Amino acid sequence: MEITALSREIETYITAEPRFFADVLRKFKTNPYRNILLAWAIIREKNILQRNEEGHYLINGIDAVKD
Repeated sequence: MEITALSREIETYITAEPRFFADVLRKFKTNPYRNILLAWAIIREKNILQRNEEGHYLINGIDAVKD
């Protein structure tokens, strides 16, 4: 899967409900680890990730899955 498309899928997955990073890794395990990290970097650069009290990542905002 292309990295930008993967980042969008990860965003959608996290937007659905808060997730641990390990949940993201399990969900997208068919992708190379390096690609997951590159996709994660794209999301982090957007500055849309937040964390709750339990340590889950969440995306809160309308602009989350936009380029």
